[in-house]
Amino acid sequence: MKVCWNMTPRDALLITACVFICPLAAQAKSPARTSPGPAKNVECWEIMQDNKSFGPIKMNLAPQGARVEIQNLHVAVVCQPPTWRVSVFNPVTKQELSSSIEKWARVGLPMDEKQGEGIPTEKGKASKSTYVGMNAILFKYPCNFREKDLKHRSFIHFTGANYYASSDVALPRQEVQFLRGLFRTPDVGSIPLALILDSSAGPRITFKANSATKTKIPLSDFSYPKEFKPVSTASELTMGYLKTKFDLIQEFAGEMSGAAADQEQANKDKVKEKEKEKEKEKDKDKKRDKEKDADKHH
Repeated sequence: MKVCWNMTPRDALLITACVFICPLAAQAKSPARTSPGPAKNVECWEIMQDNKSFGPIKMNLAPQGARVEIQNLHVAVVCQPPTWRVSVFNPVTKQELSSSIEKWARVGLPMDEKQGEGIPTEKGKASKSTYVGMNAILFKYPCNFREKDLKHRSFIHFTGANYYASSDVALPRQEVQFLRGLFRTPDVGSIPLALILDSSAGPRITFKANSATKTKIPLSDFSYPKEFKPVSTASELTMGYLKTKFDLIQEFAGEMSGAAADQEQANKDKVKEKEKEKEKEKDKDKKRDKEKDADKHH
C-alpha cells in the first residue's frame, strides 16, 4: 500500500496565506480560553510540536478531553466527553467549525469528504523505541512518490515513512480518533509524536514533538466555545481570519500613510520656517549696511 501524508493544494494555499499574512498584523498569541467551567485542575500531557503544515502546535491531552492550539492559524481545536464533538474555533472572528468524532476521524481538519485524503490503515513494521522521553513504537512504512524541489529544479523521491507513537499513555478511544484525524496518522499507538520521511534528499520532517511533560490545567480549557458563529467549511474559518487580519493591515497601512503625510507636511513647514529665518537675516544685514553708509556720510 502506498502511504502518503500530503495536504491538498487548496489546504496548503490557505495555510501558507495564514503563515505569511497573519504575522504582519500582530504578533501571534495562543487562542484565548473560552467558556468558563468548574474551577478544577486536571493532570494532562502537554506536547509541544513543530509541524510542517501548521507551524508550532501545543497539545494538552487528558482523559477529560483534548485541546490543540495551532499558532499560525490562530485557532484551537477541542473535544471532550460525553459526545466527543470536535470544535475548531477562532477567538478573533468568533467563528466555529464543528464535526462529529466519526467524521473527524475519517477526513481530519478539512472536514470535507471531498477534500479529506484517505488515512492509512496498515500498521506497518513495528519496533520498540522512545521519543522525547516517552515510551514509543516506531512504525516503518514503505512509500513511493515524488515531490518537486523548486529550489534545485528537480524532484525529491520519497521511499519510506517513520511514524513514532506513544505506547503506554492511556487515552479514551475517542481521543485517539481525534488525534488520528488531526494528524492523518494510522490507527496505532495513542499520541502521534513524529512523522519523518526517508527521501533522496535526506530525512524530511512532517511533524515532530519537541517536548512531552505532565502538567495541570483548568478543566475549563477543554470546554466548547459559546455563542460563536458556525461555519460549514475550514476554508470559511481560515478566510474569515484572513479577512480580519487584512482589515487590520489596511487600517495599520492607513494610519502609517496618515502619519507619513503628517511628517511630510511637518518637514515642509520646517523648510518654510528656515526660509523665513534666512529672509529675516538678510533684512538685518541690509539694515546694518544702510546704517554703516549713513555713518560714513556724517
